[in-house]
Amino acid sequence: MTLQHHAEKRTRICNALYGLLEEHFPNHRGPQGGLDVTRLAGDMGLSHETLYRALRFDEIKTCAALLVIKLSHDLHAEMPLYRDDFTMFHPPGVREIQRSDSRLI
Repeated sequence: MTLQHHAEKRTRICNALYGLLEEHFPNHRGPQGGLDVTRLAGDMGLSHETLYRALRFDEIKTCAALLVIKLSHDLHAEMPLYRDDFTMFHPPGVREIQRSDSRLI
């Protein structure tokens, strides 16, 4: 892949999930001011591709969402995330199951 292809790929990720992560993890911004997905994924214990995939499709699996929630509580007590924050980003079948449960874990 060329650098131009990578740049085009990066500019296409501008959705609600990206915005949520960018807002709640201001210390995980890169030199250009955008979310440093590789660093954030590493801090959560995920591969960067897992997080990029979630961002590209604006959907996140429950196990990855729980890691994001945990990291938000570990790093940002003033702006923690909860399960309800991720309800709209789960695949359709999971949304219905989790709608009534807003506990952290």
